Amino acid sequence: MLSSHFRFEEDFMAAHGYPKMAEHKAAHEKLLGQARKLNGGRAAQPDAIRRFWRGVESDLNDDADYLAYLNDIHAELTARLRSE
Repeated sequence: MLSSHFRFEEDFMAAHGYPKMAEHKAAHEKLLGQARKLNGGRAAQPDAIRRFWRGVESDLNDDADYLAYLNDIHAELTARLRSE
């Protein structure tokens, strides 16, 4: 599920010219690697899940830039709809 979400997000960023796509994609790869290590073929333990999410939170250092990028797209689309 995480991989599917990242693929959707990366396709969206590519289609709309997100300027920090390479960095964002590298963070996705790092998180996917951590997620793959979580269970090692068995059920993930709660402490492993907590460590993973702490890692996710610490790696999301460009959220503000990404949200600003999405807000700009929203504003542009809204302006286009209002002008039609």
